[in-house]
Order: sequence, then structure tokens, then C-alpha cells
Amino acid sequence: VVVLPADTLLPLGETLVLEAVVAGIPPLLYTWQPPNGLSCTDCATPEAMPLADTWYGITVTDPSGCTGADSMLVRIDPDCGVYVPNVFLPDDD
Repeated sequence: VVVLPADTLLPLGETLVLEAVVAGIPPLLYTWQPPNGLSCTDCATPEAMPLADTWYGITVTDPSGCTGADSMLVRIDPDCGVYVPNVFLPDDD
């Protein structure tokens, strides 16, 4: 059994640790997809830093060949909170 967290909203430029809840007999083989934006594709808890909305999926296989899979959507919040004023005074007063 493999369960990923609920879909999430991530601020642009932030990282997220993807952590699956897994019920199985170790050693377990982890396969994350897609590889873009992930710190590793074969570890239990990779860090994700996607630049666009991305579906991440995991497949976990135990030594007897039993597999479980799940996926989650990481949506990117493009609002980076930068304020740029639209009025300037040229003489600094």
C-alpha cells in the first residue's frame, strides 16, 4: 500500500519533500516519475522543485515483486509577492 499526500499548492521557487506512507516489507524499491524537478528518483523522500504544475507518481516494489502506486498534483502558485511601485520621484524627495 502506497499513499501520497493530497494535492498541494507550492509557491514558485520553493521546495517540497515528497513523502509517501508505505506499508510493505523492506527492502523496498522506489521509483518516482517524472524525474524533472526531483532530487532523486529512487529514494523514499525526494525533494521536488517544479517550475510548473506537475503530477508526481511513485511506484513501490517489495522483494516478492508486489507493487503499489499513487500520484499527486503539485500546483505552482505564480504569485511571488514582489511589489513594484508605479510612481517614482526623480529628485529623491
